[in-house]
Amino acid sequence: MNKNFTFIHIGKCGGSSISYLLKKNNFNFNAIHIRREKYKSCKKYLIALRNPVERFVSAFYWRKHLVSTSQKNRFHGEYEFFQKYSTIESLIQDDITILKKQYVHHLKEDIHYYLGDFFNQCDPSNIIGIVCTENLNKDIENIFDIKVGGVHKNNNSKRKKEFKEEYREFLKKYLQKDYLIIEKLNNLKLLSMEQYEILSK
Repeated sequence: MNKNFTFIHIGKCGGSSISYLLKKNNFNFNAIHIRREKYKSCKKYLIALRNPVERFVSAFYWRKHLVSTSQKNRFHGEYEFFQKYSTIESLIQDDITILKKQYVHHLKEDIHYYLGDFFNQCDPSNIIGIVCTENLNKDIENIFDIKVGGVHKNNNSKRKKEFKEEYREFLKKYLQKDYLIIEKLNNLKLLSMEQYEILSK
């Protein structure tokens, strides 16, 4: 396994945990986060992915927590946004398209943001692997042949809220571009059957 590669760290996909595990096992890599990577044929790539709805929910409640505690003024309008929309349901019931005007960190930088243009050029042979948040330890072990224990650097699960299935279906439609990326990765045979089932639901 080539220990030199670029890691495309899509926000709220377990990237901090993945980076921790790789550094701990002496892998030398360059992480791309909160910016797009321009594909280069001379590079190898590792990608962190997550079910788009789960990623959206995690990003929403993680930003809500940080904005209410330590990052009130980091991005213009975020604090007021979360004062008005305390849950995803309230956002959907009002008008989710407000997100096209109001910047919310990690919601704007979705899966399509990172990979939409990238996979119009990328040769699948340059992808060393894809790690799913939901299957993180197993995927790391399969790709890098290293044993890892349970680790999650930024666990946001206690801040997530359950929501009705009808809202999940709404978000699936809203996040259609993210789901099209997953379909593309599956067609390129970059996902295992297990990964595809997790990511596409």
